[in-house]
Order: sequence, then structure tokens, then C-alpha cells
Amino acid sequence: MGQNSTRKAADNINQSNFNKDDRDRWMVIWTCVVAIFTVCLFFTSAISDYFIWRQNVDSASSKAATEEQLRAFLSLTSITSFPAVTLDGKGTVGFFLQIQNIGNTRTAWAHGWASVHYFPDKVPNNFDVSKPYDQVDLGADSVVAPNGTLPVGPVGVSNEEVEAAQAGHGVIVLWGHADYATIFNPTVALPLNFCVEFIPLSTARTQIVSGKPGDSSPAPRQPVGIAGQVQPLRSDCNYSK
Repeated sequence: MGQNSTRKAADNINQSNFNKDDRDRWMVIWTCVVAIFTVCLFFTSAISDYFIWRQNVDSASSKAATEEQLRAFLSLTSITSFPAVTLDGKGTVGFFLQIQNIGNTRTAWAHGWASVHYFPDKVPNNFDVSKPYDQVDLGADSVVAPNGTLPVGPVGVSNEEVEAAQAGHGVIVLWGHADYATIFNPTVALPLNFCVEFIPLSTARTQIVSGKPGDSSPAPRQPVGIAGQVQPLRSDCNYSK
């Protein structure tokens, strides 16, 4: 009787140990499963985040490329020279500069200035193209439509200075600057800078026009045409963004 009780107790202990070992084994197995699932979830999340990031990058790049194609872009497209006469009868040569928006959308705002000066002999080395020779009033900002223009000028030099430049005694320099912004980034100013030498091919002069009979007032003067060409003065002062 006592032996049976002892054997039964031993069997119960062995069964209990077996159950505990079985539970521990399953606990280890499920812990591994959870760990593997967590690792897989991590990599899945990382891959998903990468594709989301890549999509955002591609979208931003595509947006930037589209804006770059559509944005306003100002460029100096023409310089017109014309003879004129001052109120005291002196002949001058004026210059009217045209800055054109060659982009596909309007500017958010734009303003600019131009200057001209005759330098005896040659252009000095310390010539500063970032400032006008005379004080200028920029006035109110303009909005330049696609293919529209931002007129700058007129500015001018005397006939005597034109004749001196034609004779090789000096140089006539036109330079200027404009700032503008696109509708995509209206707070970011974009620069346009230019500096060119005007080379006169003919001299601008004025001629007397006969007055009316009996009229004692000074005879009026009318300008005669002028021709010339421009060439870049320096490469570092001709640029736009």
C-alpha cells in the first residue's frame, strides 16, 4: 500500500515536470514566433516608408520641374538707340532697353534700372556695374505677363560723346539690373544683370529746319538717324536666373 502511494506521488511529480517543460517549450516557440513577426513587421514598415518617401521625393521633383518649365524668366531682348534734341538745342543719343518675360507665366513683381556713361580712353578697372551712374527712381513694381516687357530707360549721352567713341577716343557703356519673382516663389528675388559696350557706326547729328516766314523764334532742329551695335563688356556682369 505504501509503495503504491510512493509510486503514484512520483508519477505525479514526473507528470508535473513534463507539463512544465512542455509549457516552457511552447513559450519559447511562441516567443520566437512573435520575435520573427516583429522583425518582419519592422522590415515591412521600413520598405513601406521608403516607397512613401521615394514617392514624395519624385512628386516634389516633378513639381519643381513643372514650375521650372512654367516660371517667368526675364531677359534683355533689345536695345534701341535713337537721336534726340534737348530743350537747349543740343543733340543727344538716347537708349531704350526692353526686358522681356520669355517664360510661360507672369512675374509676381519686377523692377529694374539702366544707366549709360561715356568713359574717356577706356573703362576703368574699378568700374562698378552693380550701381547706376546717376541716381534712379525704380518707381512702383510691375507685373510682366508672358511675352510682356519691362521697359527700362530712356538714358542717353551727348552727340559729342558719340563722336568721340566713334573716333576711338572713349567707350560708351550701357549697364543695368532688374529684380523679379515668379508666382511660385513670390518672396524669392531673381536677378537679371547686363553690361554692354555701344559701338556707334554713324554719328547722330541734328539739322536746322527752316522756320516760318516772319517768325523770329529760333529755328527748330530735328534729329538725324543713328546706327550702332552692342557687344558684351564683361562676361561676369551678364547673367540672369
